[in-house]
Amino acid sequence: MANKAAENLDPGTEAVKDPWWPDFRVKSVESSVWQIAVISRKGFEWARSKASFELSSGRSEVTTTDLTSLNHLISNARDNGLRVEYVGPFQVFRL
Repeated sequence: MANKAAENLDPGTEAVKDPWWPDFRVKSVESSVWQIAVISRKGFEWARSKASFELSSGRSEVTTTDLTSLNHLISNARDNGLRVEYVGPFQVFRL
């Protein structure tokens, strides 16, 4: 991944922090259980209007699901321009 902060530099200015911010954060809770957290207002509004799982009900900003449902959510979210952060056991991936 290219250094995004370096791309935001003008000659003679200090580094600007990477403005990337996820709409959703996912992480494995158990071997077959995944947690999805809505991080942004854009993510919450999208989940409410497009997603067909517990997040769309407005009852919670965090839910758990299986890998198939998670993959479906990530694919649809990314197709709609949303950003997903995967928190793995050793590093964080930004999708």
